[in-house]
Amino acid sequence: MNIPWDLQKKRVGSFQQATERRGLARLNSVWCKSFARKASLSLAMICAGITSAAAGPEGLYFTKGVDDDGTEYVGTVSIVRTGETYRILWRLADTVYRGAGLGAAPLNGATKIGPASSDDDVLTVGFTGTTDKSGVAFFVEQSDGSWHGIWTQYGSHNIATETWTPVPPLSVGPGLF
Repeated sequence: MNIPWDLQKKRVGSFQQATERRGLARLNSVWCKSFARKASLSLAMICAGITSAAAGPEGLYFTKGVDDDGTEYVGTVSIVRTGETYRILWRLADTVYRGAGLGAAPLNGATKIGPASSDDDVLTVGFTGTTDKSGVAFFVEQSDGSWHGIWTQYGSHNIATETWTPVPPLSVGPGLF
C-alpha cells in the first residue's frame, strides 16, 4: 500500500483530515466500518471461547496422571457429546483408550443425572484400551476448568489419579480476516 508523501512526513493533523482533503472520506468511513466488523467478530470469537470453556466436559484436554502401579503418564483426551452420552478418547503414547461417559449436573442443591448437558460438572466413564485394559473412571470439574478424577481397571486393587487441563484455543492473528 502506498502512503501519500504528506502523510509520511506528518504534514497533516490526522488521518481523517488527510482523507477528507483528498476526497477519501468515504474510503475512511468504509475502512472504519470494516475495522469495526472485524473487531466485533474477534470479540465474538473470544466470548465464544469463554462460553465453550464453561459448556460441560466437551473439548480437548492435556492429561496427566499416575497409573494404579505408580507410573506417571501424559497424553491428550478428547470429549464429544453424542446425543445423551459422551464419547471419550485418550491418546497416551502408543496406546489409545476409548470410553463412554454419563454426566451429572448440580440442580437446586442436589445432583441431576440424566442426558448429557452443558451443565454437567461430573463425568463417569467406562473405558477400554488397545491393550487388554478396561475400567471405570470418575471425574469432577474444578473451578479453573480442569477436571480431576480417579479410575481403576479390571483386576486392580488400587486407584489411579488423572487431571485434564483444557487445551487453549488457537490464537487468531493478523491477516486471518
